Amino acid sequence: MVRKRQNLLPQMYKTDPNYPDKLERLKSMDTGTFLLNVQEVDKIKSIFKITDLEQRGNRNLGNTGITFFISDKNYYIKK
Repeated sequence: MVRKRQNLLPQMYKTDPNYPDKLERLKSMDTGTFLLNVQEVDKIKSIFKITDLEQRGNRNLGNTGITFFISDKNYYIKK
C-alpha cells in the first residue's frame, strides 16, 4: 500500500520535547520575566553553550531577544 501524499515536516519545524517550556512561552510573548529552576538552567546552558554566566552576570540567548541573567542567586530569563 503506497501513500499518495507524504506529509513530511522539515526538521526545523518539528517541536523539540527537550526545549524548556518557559523559554518557548517567553519567545511568543512581547515582554515578561520567568524564574528558572535548576533543570531549566542546565538545559538552557547546554542549548546555548553558556559557560561564563557567573562571571559576566547576563547573556543574550542568540537572536531571540531574551536575556538570561542572575539576580539574588536566582536565574531568570527576561524579554
